[in-house]
Formats: sequence, C-alpha cells, structure tokens
Amino acid sequence: MKSWGEGGADRLSALIILGFGLAYGYAGKFIQVGFYNGDIGPHHWIYMVASVMVLLGFGLVLRPTQHEFEAEVWEDWRKRLPLVGVIIIYSLFLPYTGFLGAMILMMIVVAKLFGANWKQAILCSVILSLLCLLLFDHLLGISLGRGLWLK
Repeated sequence: MKSWGEGGADRLSALIILGFGLAYGYAGKFIQVGFYNGDIGPHHWIYMVASVMVLLGFGLVLRPTQHEFEAEVWEDWRKRLPLVGVIIIYSLFLPYTGFLGAMILMMIVVAKLFGANWKQAILCSVILSLLCLLLFDHLLGISLGRGLWLK
C-alpha cells in the first residue's frame, strides 16, 4: 500500500471530507423548493455547510496532525459493535416510546457499556434526556417524537 507520508491518514480523510463537501454543494443546486421567496432559503444553508466542509478539508490537507496512532485491533471493534446495536434498537423503539422513553433506555445501555454502575446510569440518562427534551422541545420549539402512549 502506498504511504501517504507524515500525517497521511489525516490527508486522506481530508480529501474525503473535501470531496464530500464539493459533492454536497453541487447536489444543492438540484433541490426544488415549492413556494419559497425569502432571501435566505434552503439552497443557502446547503452552500454554507458545504463551504465549511471544504474549508475544514483544505485545512486538514495543509496541516495534518503530527502524532501517530496505533492500528485498530479487532477486539476493539467488538467492544464498539454493541453501540451500533443500541442505536438501531433506539430507532425501533422511538415511534412507540417517544423520544423520552427511547432516549432514557439508550442512555442507560450506553452508560453501562462504558462502565457506569446502575445508579449512575439511570441518574445520568434521566437528567440528560430531560435536558435534551427541555432544550429541543421547549426552548427551540422542535417537536420530538411523543410515542404512542402520549398521543
């Protein structure tokens, strides 16, 4: 395999981010908006996000990190696979239990996977879930899923 030199993994990641940002910005040209006549619309947000991605990609290409990382071992990945399962189960429970129920369950499992005891896991998951609900639902006005039991 070809060596990318010092900071090569960062440069490769930066090129991927750069390419994705350019593709994302180009794809934004083709979004069709119904009856929107405002000054800043959906196209502008896509261009802003794509611009930030391109700038960050260029920054990483020009100045990658200088430290080396150890190669990933398969045992490390086996420890992370349950997190993927938790996210899938969260997405399955969300329509039935709503945001609050699914988030509390997911946070308890994640906290236990990271080594918390039951008291810490339950306390932190309830507090964080309620804070997320307060922030998004009440302060920002973004409606989160209420589930079948609150409809």
